[in-house]
Formats: sequence, structure tokens, C-alpha cells
Amino acid sequence: MNQLDVRQLLAQINKTTPSFFLLNWRQKMAIVFETFRLNTRLIFSNRFIWFLLGLLAWCIFQYVINYQREIYQRMSADYIFFVVMQLPLSAFAVFLNMSLISSEKDNRTLEITFTTAGSRYKVWLVRFGSLCVLFFLLSLTLSYIGYYFFVDLPVWAMAFHAYVPTFFISGMVFYFAVKLRSGLAAGMVSGILLFFMFIFNEPLRSTRYALYFNPFTVPHNVDSSVWYDWTWQNRIGLIVLGGLFIFAALRGMGNREKLLR
Repeated sequence: MNQLDVRQLLAQINKTTPSFFLLNWRQKMAIVFETFRLNTRLIFSNRFIWFLLGLLAWCIFQYVINYQREIYQRMSADYIFFVVMQLPLSAFAVFLNMSLISSEKDNRTLEITFTTAGSRYKVWLVRFGSLCVLFFLLSLTLSYIGYYFFVDLPVWAMAFHAYVPTFFISGMVFYFAVKLRSGLAAGMVSGILLFFMFIFNEPLRSTRYALYFNPFTVPHNVDSSVWYDWTWQNRIGLIVLGGLFIFAALRGMGNREKLLR
């Protein structure tokens, strides 16, 4: 069976399969869940349980360290935000997005995305969207862990504010993976950039320009209303920049021959 036969078969399946929008809500939810599950398996290459065990081990390690200290020296919400949440989420964002393209090339399945019926952008948007949903669920899980095992904190707000930098990092790594045509190169470039962002985060933490902007720690020299405005300026800015990275990456995937080399 050649590629023309495959395309004709897919076109015939699309004609006989009812539209997604004509299904009832249960069927839609079942399809969405199955799509999310399959994309998660593809992203993690069937190693999802090992990632979860590694994340659990990190939380247990921080928990043991925390309760070996005196009460007045135990972790604050600021420490939970940076170390327990942002650090593993950033590491996951770099590792998973750098392998998003390279794993397809290594498995010789990248060509399939260019021959799939419909737009290839839909395939990658679903893949990247599944990854973003997964990151938010992990952020929410870490936030609940921080609430129940470390210190009292606003769970949903903490999860959202920890997720936004992760979304930006995901878009940035995804763009470099497409631009450089190498997951390893994308990981190295992104790692260097994040290293400098982490170094300059301390001098910039009292401004709106820090990547790991913590909205829950208001500096003494900044009015709370101004800090609130800075919080949303920072979050909206990171979301827009992350979206631009994703858009540029999808546009870069239009050069099929260059990407497949």
C-alpha cells in the first residue's frame, strides 16, 4: 500500500465517521480523554509512571528535610513555590519538549504527521495541548501536596502561577527544537537561557520582569495594588510570549525537507 492508497483510505474513513460536534457530550468526553491518554503515552514513551515516581521522590525528599528543621525554620510558601513546584515543572518542561520532535525523528514517525489527512498543525496542537494540560494537572497536584504536607497556601492560585512560567518554557523549548532540528541542542540552549534567568531572578524578583515572579511575596517598598498590576502584566506577558513561540514553531514546521533531515 503506497501513500496515495493510505490517503484515500483515510479520506474514506473521514466520510463514514460522524463529526465530533454531532456526538453527545459523553462520547465527546470519551474521545477527549482517549486522545489525551494516547498523546501522554506518546510524549512519555510509556515511562509516565517513572516520571511520577521521580516527582514523588522529590516531594518526599523535601518533606524529610523540612521536618528535620526547627519549627521557625521550616519551609514557607515562597520556598514551596520555587523549589517544590517551579523547579520540577521547569525540568519536566525542558525534557519533554526537547524530546517532542526528536523522539518522532528517532522513531521515524515524523513523516506521518505530514501525510495525515487534514492539517498537520492540528496534530501538533493536540500533542502540545495535551502536554500543557498535563503540566497544569502536575502543578495542581504539587500545589495540593504543598498545602497538605508543608504550609497553608492558596491551592488553585499557586497552581496557576506556577504553571504560567512552565507554559512559557514549553513554548520556548518547542520552538528551539523545531528551529535547531535537534532536541539535544534545544535542551542545551534552553538550559543556558534558564540558567541566566534563574541567576537574574533574585535581582529582578521585586520587578515585573522576573520569569519566576512570585505574586504571593509583596516587597515592602511596593504598594499592594501596584504589585497586583505587575502580577497580571507578568503573567499575560509570559502567556503571550509562550504563544508566540508555539506559533513560530508551527510555522517552522512548514519546511518539511529541512525538518526531516
